[in-house]
Amino acid sequence: EVKPNHRYTVRITDADPFKLDVNITVSDWTDGGDFEYQPENELAIGTLTGVGATVIASNNTATVSPDETEYFSIPFTSNSEAECSIVYTSSAGGSAEWLKTEITPVTRAGSASYTCKVSKADSYSGNLFPKAIILLRSKAGREESQIAVKADVGVPGIAAAAVTPSEPDAANTYTAGSESPDVITGTLNMQKQANAGTTSSMKLTVTAKGGSRIVGLPAWLKADKTEGHSTEAIDYTLMLDQNAKDFPTGSFPANAAATFEIQNLSDAAKKVTVTVNVTEAP
Repeated sequence: EVKPNHRYTVRITDADPFKLDVNITVSDWTDGGDFEYQPENELAIGTLTGVGATVIASNNTATVSPDETEYFSIPFTSNSEAECSIVYTSSAGGSAEWLKTEITPVTRAGSASYTCKVSKADSYSGNLFPKAIILLRSKAGREESQIAVKADVGVPGIAAAAVTPSEPDAANTYTAGSESPDVITGTLNMQKQANAGTTSSMKLTVTAKGGSRIVGLPAWLKADKTEGHSTEAIDYTLMLDQNAKDFPTGSFPANAAATFEIQNLSDAAKKVTVTVNVTEAP
């Protein structure tokens, strides 16, 4: 329901060819208070200054290390009093507010100069770092600028669990493959059993600062969970369902029967593409 005397702001926070992620904020439109408004002095962003391992791109995107606490500063001027706030681009942001901002005003003739300092929230100890947007806004009404912030997280590391990874013992295996900066590959060999009721499973330990998730499993390969971020190392158990739709038939081994991804939960571009081969019990 759209109410009168309210201001609705819709911001596109992420986009791909199939969907848009948006953030909608609602605020009362009031006449209280006074401000000095000079239209000739629009909101203007200066050169961002990074700290430590922070990387600034195009003066509107910052990649920061979740292991550090100080990130970057944004100098800007405004035609009136200004504010600096944070919007997270995923639903996880409500429970993973890992950033904080601090704005310092310096009044000058004709306009106001500010510095917005962005750093890690003092109280945050989680392992999830969703992408965020820093909003710089003039309280006069219309002027707004955005700075994107993402955590510098890596591709998940994947290995067979240390204790009893395969059931039956030694029937199923995982092998790491080729590597590139953002994407690596791996091969999961799962053994079809003579009796469809016999369990064939493989436990993988996935280690990722930022959490991890499994995407794109075929119907015949089940997981005990599809994401985790309580700690960096999460165990996932994958199990064959030989009665499921499209389970491989015919001659075995069925190489490249399916592929799926194990992504960093804080940055889906950092991922492992896993090829599944289905072998047959001797």
